[in-house]
Amino acid sequence: SAGRVLDIKVAGGDQVTKGSLLMEIGDINKPQIVLFVPAESFHLLAVDAVVHLNFEKRSPIMGKASRIAHQAENGMVEIAVNVEAWEITLLPGTKVSGEIEVTRPDILLLPPQAVVARKIPKTSPILRTGEDTVYYVFAVDRKTRKVTPRRVQIGETGNGFIEVLSGIGQNNDIVVGDEAALARLRSQLEQWERKNVKEIRATFAPEG
Repeated sequence: SAGRVLDIKVAGGDQVTKGSLLMEIGDINKPQIVLFVPAESFHLLAVDAVVHLNFEKRSPIMGKASRIAHQAENGMVEIAVNVEAWEITLLPGTKVSGEIEVTRPDILLLPPQAVVARKIPKTSPILRTGEDTVYYVFAVDRKTRKVTPRRVQIGETGNGFIEVLSGIGQNNDIVVGDEAALARLRSQLEQWERKNVKEIRATFAPEG
């Protein structure tokens, strides 16, 4: 297919061997835009999110996120942006910044050790059709310092965090780093479930 020479890797008189890269050829009419976003913003990203691309001395162009890396490298997440109709010609290496529209601002991020995944035993009174795992965090009452399990709904997991969609808010205190305390609290979950069946079952989606 046709293309333009973007970069020449060798000079006259250089010795080359089989497989040596001599030049780079590409289609400048279909450039690939790659953005890098801090890993702590991973939970806000979504494929097809609208991205406003900004270039020096040019009008902004709108694109959409077409691919999001599953893992961060050096604290950054790579995002590929697709633009359907290009009105300008870009050369490789052109610097571009982007603004990504997000629609999930209220999601809470917690470290994995703060979220307990518990398989519901078949003998458990809270067992419901279609759900065999519940997720808990341990909330701390600021006045009494009493610790209570709170059932939460989780979303995506990645980059060292778990999304918590509901069940606890941004301003709640929870047990995070005390492994001994967490182990003790986990061992008491089944007993707590049996004492709070009605409240826990109310947090499940209605059965059809």
